[in-house]
Amino acid sequence: MRPRSYAANKYRASFVGIAPMSDPRLIVAVMIDEPSGGAYYGGTVAGPVFSGVVGGALPLLGVPPDA
Repeated sequence: MRPRSYAANKYRASFVGIAPMSDPRLIVAVMIDEPSGGAYYGGTVAGPVFSGVVGGALPLLGVPPDA
């Protein structure tokens, strides 16, 4: 049976956001299991992934950028 407790020194970085802020069309959640490279905060690790995904998706949907 698997132990049911937190593992020391193991992290999940997560970031959830909506876009665009003025008239939301997307909600995107990004979770990175055991990020490497010394960073593990969601805004540092998963935030840039959110930005890339949303930055590519909004033009495909024909949504203009916010000012």
